[in-house]
Amino acid sequence: MSKGRNEILKREREQRGWSQARLAELIGTDAATVSRWERGYATPSPYFREHLCRLFEKSAQDLGLLPEKQAESEQKPSPSPSPLQEASCEERSGPQQPDQPMEWTSFPED
Repeated sequence: MSKGRNEILKREREQRGWSQARLAELIGTDAATVSRWERGYATPSPYFREHLCRLFEKSAQDLGLLPEKQAESEQKPSPSPSPLQEASCEERSGPQQPDQPMEWTSFPED
């Protein structure tokens, strides 16, 4: 979300006839926090975004709750994982040798 006001969140709240205090009560915060979200001084944390989305039955993007960069990245398909990301732990570290004991490094005692 840009530093501009969040008119979408405000409009959704007002359409339901809720004050900032009532919305805050419904999601477990305070009216000052809701005011900061609506004025664009803060963005809701993922916890509150989830609660707002459930309450209004809209996505975070539809409510204008995502920072612009995050909203853009959610619209673009994510790149396919690199071969390293797809590889299992065994493939990355090599096969375990069950017949050989593990080597331990000892540290000097104080």
